[in-house]
Amino acid sequence: DDIYEQIKNYTISSSDLYISIAGTIGKSGIIPVELDGANLTENACKLVYKTKNISNRYVYYYTQTNLFKEQIFDKTKMAAMPKLALTRLATIKLLVPSLSEQERIVAKLDKAFEAIDKAKTIAETNLKNAKELFESALNKAFTENTDGWKEKTLDKACKKISAGGDKPEKFFKKNTEIYSVPIYSNGIENDGLYGYTDVPSIIDEAITISARGTIGFVCKRTKPYYPIVRLISAIPNDYINIDFMVYALQFMVPTGNGSSIPQLTVPMLKNKMIKYPSLSEQQNIVEKLDALQEQTKQLEQIYTQKIKECDELKQSILQKA
Repeated sequence: DDIYEQIKNYTISSSDLYISIAGTIGKSGIIPVELDGANLTENACKLVYKTKNISNRYVYYYTQTNLFKEQIFDKTKMAAMPKLALTRLATIKLLVPSLSEQERIVAKLDKAFEAIDKAKTIAETNLKNAKELFESALNKAFTENTDGWKEKTLDKACKKISAGGDKPEKFFKKNTEIYSVPIYSNGIENDGLYGYTDVPSIIDEAITISARGTIGFVCKRTKPYYPIVRLISAIPNDYINIDFMVYALQFMVPTGNGSSIPQLTVPMLKNKMIKYPSLSEQQNIVEKLDALQEQTKQLEQIYTQKIKECDELKQSILQKA
């Protein structure tokens, strides 16, 4: 009750529009009827119109335009936590035609955006299905028809499993003639490439597994490299195809971020069990999964592009409006 007394003046209604002014700047939305009477935190503000000749949905659509966003970021105080002052927000210019013209524009945008959202939803569903298609095939490869496969701990199936340490004293962000050995850390972007040094710590073909931050990202390394920040490296024994082990680790190691999954350690990885058939059968499985992965990557690129085009089309329509 004492908290409510402090914030009761900051109530919102379905006739208001909210805009985030701290952290994520400029995110806006119309208050749903179910939240009439709810309270705002200090990270957001509400717009209350001085006249009835303003359409709430018209202003909402305006806040989605690049014209509005450019003004927002031009007036945002950049700090550790970005903040948009209300006095600055008040100076942002808004183009306002007659109410009937606002309503005509809103009706057209509602119709266009409904069609675009349907197309985007279909593309997002297809993207999700493409990813799940490969995951399903990966699961089947390591759970069905595995009678007669051998089973060992990763510790025994690998020549070496180790974690990277601190970054080397001598390193550069760009590849040079002397500093040409890649340094890899935990991460997905650019396969975790951090920089370059002159001496590798892993010489053999190996597999890296992200153990912190983005956990479970598995990548094959074909050239000598230098792992850092506890990035785990695994070198399989000769009786296990390295590409087969890459897929096996993708199947075995849960993926996620540091907030949802604890960090992965070398002892945890060493104790995991791996099942494997003969080398010829391993090669057959790799070839099938390679082919399917290539197909799914192509599909993912197509649907990712479609989603991007939907967002760009919205901006194009808003600009014309």
